[in-house]
Amino acid sequence: MTLWEYLDRVGERRARLALGRPINLRMLANVIGVALISGFLGALFALFIIPIPKGNEQIVTYMIGQLSGFAGGIVAYHYTQKAGDAELDAKRTATTSKLADAVIAVSGANSPGAAGVAADQVADAAVTAADAIKGKS
Repeated sequence: MTLWEYLDRVGERRARLALGRPINLRMLANVIGVALISGFLGALFALFIIPIPKGNEQIVTYMIGQLSGFAGGIVAYHYTQKAGDAELDAKRTATTSKLADAVIAVSGANSPGAAGVAADQVADAAVTAADAIKGKS
């Protein structure tokens, strides 16, 4: 086996391993966030230590402003992500409890009239859930 064949086999094996590992987007967002916030804090720290040359005052101020915007966006992304997850969990809990109520109502229907009442309750719960999804509630 030649060196080129060996390197080709190694490259194919690495490609198979890389395709088998999905990219963790949450981890990527965290790494980018840490890098940008570290850059912002480092630049702020450098402003107190290193004097800014006279001709570069405006561009340095502009760049610090850009970094502060990125840092604010990262903080907003992480807090919004967590708040959105909590709100979604609350909606899932409410929907699951409505489903459980509907199943109990249907399972408790022994007489023909009770089955109709249970069906009406299930339909009402479905309409309420659909209106909540559309934002009408």
